[in-house]
Amino acid sequence: MTGQQNISASLWKARSEKVNSYLARWVYEAGIPFHAIDNNSFAQFCEAVGQFGVGYQPPSQYKLREPLLKAEVDRTKKCLKKQEEEWASTGCSIMTETWSDRKRRSIMNLCVNCKEETTFLSSKETSDESHTGEYIFNYVDNLAEKKEALKVMVTSNEWGKSKWGPSSTKGKTPYAAVLSISFWNGVSLCLKVFAPLVKVFRLVDEDRPSMGFVYGELQKAKQEIIEARKSKEAQYKLILDIIDT
Repeated sequence: MTGQQNISASLWKARSEKVNSYLARWVYEAGIPFHAIDNNSFAQFCEAVGQFGVGYQPPSQYKLREPLLKAEVDRTKKCLKKQEEEWASTGCSIMTETWSDRKRRSIMNLCVNCKEETTFLSSKETSDESHTGEYIFNYVDNLAEKKEALKVMVTSNEWGKSKWGPSSTKGKTPYAAVLSISFWNGVSLCLKVFAPLVKVFRLVDEDRPSMGFVYGELQKAKQEIIEARKSKEAQYKLILDIIDT
């Protein structure tokens, strides 16, 4: 390495450390989670600022609250449009997954899955609950009952100003999903399909009936699922195949 290259490397290191110190100070003062540094959007922002060059001025609070937020919501809706079309054509699955945080609390996530990808919707702490089929069904069913309340919530000024609102990274996707007609159609369909099976699960778990009785109830549940899908064989056949196996 030549002397000129050594000088350039030293200057680059000094400039990088200075920029990093400013970034770190902002992270500490604003209480930004450390893992946010790995966010792809932040990496894109850093690249854009570097390409902009000297003189970049950050947006005002008003711009973040109003025009920039609206533009980002519109962008998110466009990103979800393809998924919503997929929900309407082939349906979607309402999924739950559980994990434990560093405090060993059990967290259950509610997600929407389709051929395109899986979208996060909400989460709740379930440390004191047994994750039975009945509990999960009630969790999803409760979400459907709160449909209108959820829509009012995500369009309120209080939600817009909340740190969990649509201006946050995690808030954009559920905001668009809650306002989506196709999503709620998917939730309704999921409950229609799952409800007959929950009845059978409860019979087996509580009453310990004979196998013949269980078989009859299972056939009844399968017929209710077929009726819920309005006799569209391509849509209910996969569900029945899972039950039969």
